[in-house]
Amino acid sequence: MNHVFQAFCCGVYGLVCKLKGVMARNFGLLIVLLGLLFTACKKHRADESRNSYTVKKLVIDMKQTELLDTNQYLIPKVISLKSADGIILPQYDKMLFRNGKIYVMDKEVTRRVMVFDTLGHYLYKVGEVGRALNEIYRQPSDFDVDPHNGCLYLFDSEGRKVIKYDAMGKYLSTDVLEDIWPYAFGLTETGNYAFAFRMLDDNRETTYELSVYDPSGHNKSNYRPLEDHQMFTTDMPFWHSDVGLCYIPNLCDTVFIFSGDTLSRAVHVDFKGKFLPQDVVSELKRNGKADIRKNYEGYVYNLTKYEENGEWVNVDYSVGVGLHYLKNKRTGKEFLFTSLFKGFFPSNLFFIQGKYLVYLITEDNVADVMAGEGEDWWDETLAETHEVIRKMLDGRIAIPALVYVEIK
Repeated sequence: MNHVFQAFCCGVYGLVCKLKGVMARNFGLLIVLLGLLFTACKKHRADESRNSYTVKKLVIDMKQTELLDTNQYLIPKVISLKSADGIILPQYDKMLFRNGKIYVMDKEVTRRVMVFDTLGHYLYKVGEVGRALNEIYRQPSDFDVDPHNGCLYLFDSEGRKVIKYDAMGKYLSTDVLEDIWPYAFGLTETGNYAFAFRMLDDNRETTYELSVYDPSGHNKSNYRPLEDHQMFTTDMPFWHSDVGLCYIPNLCDTVFIFSGDTLSRAVHVDFKGKFLPQDVVSELKRNGKADIRKNYEGYVYNLTKYEENGEWVNVDYSVGVGLHYLKNKRTGKEFLFTSLFKGFFPSNLFFIQGKYLVYLITEDNVADVMAGEGEDWWDETLAETHEVIRKMLDGRIAIPALVYVEIK
């Protein structure tokens, strides 16, 4: 929806109401004004939804694959993230590889986006908390990077603004979202802003919409990719991939992919009848009875991440715990897992980069593993662990560190 135009319509209507005493003396002019307002709003509503995209199906078998032995994968590269002052990175929420740099966002603890070069050297950080125009209100909601010029865009949903930095982390400008209040943000290939909104429809039901704006606040396009009402929101429904900007509505089994500013295609993930319909999720949220939950054990209720490049397709989703689906596009081999490897592997969250799965191992990840040292199963599990991971656990490799895994 063109939220600026909607605000304009409301403003004009309010002005008409204030002037109704004057307009009463010229009833004909009042009718003309209201007629023009109605025609303009009606014309706008007719242009709200543009859902002409192609749909591709991806079928996922729900049976998990066996864990990989150390002879079934390689760890050819480890990059410790380092700086002169040391780095505090207990956990992270998002990682991007762009323009020869590595971008890592931690929303909860440091509340920053930290930037490193490809050797792991610290370059800069953004995301100061405060009330100034160039500061975030509480924590970063999301971020994105322009692949053409390297500019970083930091989105603050609560503060209703997008803060722009140049490729070296210097503050450039802030786009204040005065007339709109999106809850999620992504950057299109053309450098425009893709926003996700939650709003009320004519029946006062919550519904969701995608819109594309340029940095000046001009509305470019609007979409309602789903007819069904979405009940909840995710913090980061936008994910960048080699195929374009991807959008995943919450409680949804479909990924929507932009080409430039256009919503051009969708990937429908078929879980062979094991995806929870929204009315069931609503019932579970309302009463959560054990007998109802038991009937739907193992059912999928949300996609959480989608990545695709020339080598891999990666879909993350939730069945109460996080699961990962991987398909090698070259060989057709598929993997479904919570953890992919035998032995210890401190992190389950990864991002695809070329032929590699890239994991960021943090201090908290290692501490969680080391908490079990001395238990009966410890030595046996350690014996199945890759040598590189063992070096991380005993401190021979500095953390935080990026671990590049190549599956044979």
